[in-house]
Amino acid sequence: MEFNLPKKERLNKKDFRGIKWTKHGETDHFILLLHRNETGIKRIGVSIRKTAGGAVVRNKMKRLAKEFFRLNKHLFKDSQNHLIRIKTLPPKLTWDGAKIELQSLLNGNIH
Repeated sequence: MEFNLPKKERLNKKDFRGIKWTKHGETDHFILLLHRNETGIKRIGVSIRKTAGGAVVRNKMKRLAKEFFRLNKHLFKDSQNHLIRIKTLPPKLTWDGAKIELQSLLNGNIH
């Protein structure tokens, strides 16, 4: 299994704007949206609003989400675009807390 995140597996802004996404799961801090693609590969995009916090904190949250994807590609569906939308920042930015929430997203737990 490869633990890398090549450019072909990342979504650009033009790849996820103007597309009808399907909600797959939601937790307190994250929403997982899916869209079928014709490339046959799993792709990831992460978005967060500027009102969520400062640039340093927002970028750290994006890095945590991408790192989770990189290490757990086997949990994501093939031929799907995955958009992780960060709703709010958790009070404590830790890898363990983000990992638990993101794993529950993939199980389709919609609140």
